[in-house]
This record gives sequence, C-alpha cells and structure tokens, in this order.
Amino acid sequence: MESVDQKDEQYLGYQFNGGDLKEILPVMQEHFSFTLFEINGMLDWCNKKLYNNQATETTVDEKGIHHSRFNPKKFFIEENHPITIVYPESLAKKIQEFFDDESNLIKDEKQEIILWIMFYVYSESIIEPDYSECWDYNYRIFYEFVRPDMLALYKFLHDNHKNFSSDQQEYKDSPKYRMEGAWSDPYKNITLSYGKHSLTLNNMNNWFLTHLTEYLCQYLKEDDIKEVEFELKEYKNRVGAKPDHDFHRIVTQLYHFLQDETPYHDPEGKTTDKICTFITKFLEVLGFLTIVPDDDEFNIKKEEKKRSKILSTWVNNIRTNIKYNLEREKERGAYKSKKQEFFEKASIQPESNEEEGKTLMEIWNPKYW
Repeated sequence: MESVDQKDEQYLGYQFNGGDLKEILPVMQEHFSFTLFEINGMLDWCNKKLYNNQATETTVDEKGIHHSRFNPKKFFIEENHPITIVYPESLAKKIQEFFDDESNLIKDEKQEIILWIMFYVYSESIIEPDYSECWDYNYRIFYEFVRPDMLALYKFLHDNHKNFSSDQQEYKDSPKYRMEGAWSDPYKNITLSYGKHSLTLNNMNNWFLTHLTEYLCQYLKEDDIKEVEFELKEYKNRVGAKPDHDFHRIVTQLYHFLQDETPYHDPEGKTTDKICTFITKFLEVLGFLTIVPDDDEFNIKKEEKKRSKILSTWVNNIRTNIKYNLEREKERGAYKSKKQEFFEKASIQPESNEEEGKTLMEIWNPKYW
C-alpha cells in the first residue's frame, strides 16, 4: 500500500493493473453483479489525480463544439494502466490485517484483488477522499434516505386508499388509488405539519393525495404493495443506519464467491464454519458488526475467550442468514449491486437529445427526484 495525501485524513492506496481487472471482471459480474460502473467514481479520481485526464477523450463535432468523454475501459483495461483504490488509513490497515490472518485460506492474487475491490464497493460511502468532482452523491442520498421515505409514504397512501370502481377505470389519466370517501367527500381537508408550522389544504377532489400517489408510482416504479413492504422491512428504523438489505447482500454475494471460486468451497455445498467465519470477519472490517470486546479491563486470556464466544454466536447467525437469503433468491432472484439495483428502480429521464439511447448507468450524475 502507498500513502495518498489528503487534506484532513491520511489515506492509503492499494494498486493493481487494468489487465488484472479485465481478467476478474467475469467472476465479479457473476458473483457480485459487478460492472465498471460500480467503481466509476474511483476510476475517474485516478484519471484526474494520477493521469492528468488521459482517460478523457475530446472530440469536435461538425458545429465545432468540443465533447469530452471519460473512457475507463479503453484506458485502464485495454491499455493496462495501474489502478489505485484509496482507503482511509484506519480501514486500509484493518483490511490488511484481515488478509494477514493465518486462518485466511485465500492466497490467490486475483481473488485478493476481488476482495480489495469489494471492500471498496461495500464501504464506498465512507471511503472517497475529495471525490466531489467525480462521485455520484445524489444516488447515495436517494438510496439511503429519500427512497425509504418514499416507500413509507407509498405504503401510507396505499393503506388509506381503495381501487377505483369499475365505472371510473375508463378514465385514461385516473390514478390507481383514491382516499376512502374521496368521491363522496371531495373536500376532505389535508393538514401538513413541519416542525412548529402547519398548513391545511382544501384538497378539492382529493387532488393532493391523487397526484402524490401518481408521483410516487412514477418514481418508485412499484405496483405491488408486497414489494414495498418487503423492502421497508430490510431498512433499519433509525435514520442514517446501514440498511439490513446491504447486510444480506454482502453475506449472500460473498457466500457464492467463496463457495464457487475459493479454497472455502465445500464439495457437498455445506455452509461450513470456515465460510461463516470468513464472512463474519469481513463484515467486522466494514463495521457491520463487532466481535472485539470493548472492555479494556479484560486480560488477554479473558479477552480471547470473550471474542471466541462472540465470534461463535455470529457464525451461527451468519449460517442462519445464508439459509434465509438462499431461499429468498429462489423467489426474488440473485442480489444485484446497490447501484444496479437502484438504477433499475429509479425513474430518470435524459435531459438532452445527446443522452437518448443511453442506459441509466451511462448518464452521469442524473437527477433522481
């Protein structure tokens, strides 16, 4: 690892070659739903900070207008330039200790690169040093905070609505739900409260809740209340907490990778203690759980004994979690990466004709709501 200078905190960089990334991409796609988009912000940071924008191509159209296009695949993979991932020093040291653990069975260099990358992807929100010019902040805000609010609001409206009667469904622009009694009582008031202030709306013909429902349906792309309720259950209730969904995603994706690609493979497909221990320690590095005793008064033997007991408990929890998630995958399909999962649900319209035909992942830093 090498030091990366930043203003406020010391960062360490882990380096590998674009050719190595090309070789491991199929494995990462299969087990982690991984594309270059998952690390686009990090590659753009490398391009700007380390390569003086050499990966950015500039063309001139027939009108003489210059167009800049960041091409990470050509520069980093095809031309095999070194890639540097940066981590806060404290996190980098934890990751290195994780690999130095004698119980760790993974010694293959390519497999280690995969795990270094996934440590980055899974903890991206706490990693990026001064990526303000090249990271996608909006998507994180939407996914971590706005989407849970929208889902909760959608469920709230759904629970207080009913379907249109058959004679009203012929209207082309009619919303899917109406408040109970909306047709018989079109003047049901709505009161909004924000802090100490409140506002009462006439809500004639239920215009406010009608259009709010339309808005949520458009941006959430949800038409099944069971899907909404399922996703809400996988978010923790307290604001700012990591969603349970992320925990399930990491556990399950790691399990498939370890079982199919590494020395942790079990011929009978059993969820072994070794696999569960590996995943537990991986999650500890990311801060999803704690197995190190917090009480400094414990002597070494007692501390090791306490850690062993806590680790054993988490191993059993991980085994149960894997069993649950494998059943979930049979019903709902394999876990996708956070970004791909989000972009499949977000409703984003291109802002110019130049973006027509592009996938959502190709549109950089779009508006989400």
